[in-house]
Amino acid sequence: MTPTGTVSTIQLSAASYTVAEGDKHVDITIARSGNTSTASVSFATIDAADKQNCDVMNGVASSRCDYEGRFATVKFAPGETAKTIPIFIIDDSYAEGQESFTVKLTNAVGSTIGAPAEATVTIIDNDLGNGPNPINDPAFFVRMQYLDFLNREPDAAGLEFWTNQILACGSDQRCLEQRRVSVSSAFFLSIEFQQIGYFVERAYTVLGSSSHYFQTPSGEVGVSTPVERMNEFLVDLNQVGAGVVVGQEGWETVLENNKRAYMLDFVQRPRFSSLYPTTMTPQEFEKWLFVYALPYIVPSTIGGDAVMAEFGG
Repeated sequence: MTPTGTVSTIQLSAASYTVAEGDKHVDITIARSGNTSTASVSFATIDAADKQNCDVMNGVASSRCDYEGRFATVKFAPGETAKTIPIFIIDDSYAEGQESFTVKLTNAVGSTIGAPAEATVTIIDNDLGNGPNPINDPAFFVRMQYLDFLNREPDAAGLEFWTNQILACGSDQRCLEQRRVSVSSAFFLSIEFQQIGYFVERAYTVLGSSSHYFQTPSGEVGVSTPVERMNEFLVDLNQVGAGVVVGQEGWETVLENNKRAYMLDFVQRPRFSSLYPTTMTPQEFEKWLFVYALPYIVPSTIGGDAVMAEFGG
C-alpha cells in the first residue's frame, strides 16, 4: 500500500560517489521515503570549473571536459521509492589526478528534500601521463556525438557503423576531416535528434524571439525574449527522449507518449500561462500565438482554422 498520512522525503542515496574515468558513467540514486504518492524534484550537476581549460589540474572536474552536465526533473509515480540518474563520464587523456564535481536536489513538489541533498562525485584518473587529444580517435568522436546530440550512450550497432565511416578513410587527412563533419551532420539531421532535441527547440518558439518587438495585449510595446536556456533544454531533452532509441521495437510509441506528456506539462508552466491565460478567447489565442512565435511561425503558412479547431470552435 502507498502510505498517505506521512510526510514524503526525497534525498540522495549517498553523500559521495566514486567512479573510474574509464567507466563511462556513474549512477546517482535518488531515494524517497514516507508518503509515496506523486512527487517530483529537480536534479542538477554543479559546474564549479566554469570555463577553465581542460588541461587545468586543480582537482575540479569540468562539464566541458570530464563529464556531461545533467539536468532533469525527476518524477516519482505513486509507489515509486527510487530513481537512478546516469551521468556520463568523459575519458580524456590528461594525467590530472582525482577530480570532483557536485550534484544537487532542489525544487521538490509533493515532497520535502531530506539529507543528503548534495553529493560529491569523484572521478579517479586512469592516465599516467598526458596523451594525444582523444577526439581524434574515431570511436571517442562518435560516442561524443551520441552524448551531445542524443543524450545517451551509443548502441553497439550504431557505434560500429559510424566509427567505420571514419575508419574507412585510413590515413587520408582530408577524407578524415570531411567524414567527421559528415558524421556529425548526420547526428544533427537524424530522426532521433530532430524528433527530440529540435522538437523541444520548436516548442519554445511560442514563448517569443529575443529580437522581436511587439505590442502586448495591454497596449504596451515590449521585446519578446525566448528563450530557452541550456539548462531548460537539457531538462526537457531528458523528458522527451527518455527510453527512445530509434530503430528499437516500439520506439515510435514511446516517443509519442513522451511528447504528449511533455506538451501537457509545457502548457501548464508559468512562462506559457502568463502569455496565454485561459481567459483568452480562441481568436485572441490565435493572434498572440502568431505574435509571440514570429518569425518561426508565419500565419500565412498555418491555417487559422486549425488553431480554432483545437478550441472546439
